[in-house]
Amino acid sequence: MGGIYAYNNDEGNVATYGRLYTWDAAVRVAASIDGWHLPSRAEFEILMLFYGDTLSSDEDGVLYTNPPVGLNRVGGGRADIASTPPFGYLNEIWEMWATDTSIAGWDIFSETEKYYYIQYNVPTELGFSVRLIKD
Repeated sequence: MGGIYAYNNDEGNVATYGRLYTWDAAVRVAASIDGWHLPSRAEFEILMLFYGDTLSSDEDGVLYTNPPVGLNRVGGGRADIASTPPFGYLNEIWEMWATDTSIAGWDIFSETEKYYYIQYNVPTELGFSVRLIKD
């Protein structure tokens, strides 16, 4: 399956961390599952608020939250097949693809004791987690 990876190419990691998807693979998988789609930033914020997060943003549009309370944010790491090593950040960051009609993707991540969500130009060949939203 092109663009879909188990962390460290170890299928044993999938049960805990899920898979990592390039942008093209994330779009392809989301389109293949009837009744589900990649979330927009607005949908992601609604999801976070539902799980009890308190959100604020700064002048650069960086969205901050208190430490998570209910939303499962397993640090599934990142795949960058063009790099050595090709996998990194397991249990350190939670990055996921999301989309709006005007942007390619969102990189939403957290680090120990610091939780923030930011959009930036993400290379579409990187592998991130995917959380689909029910239509």
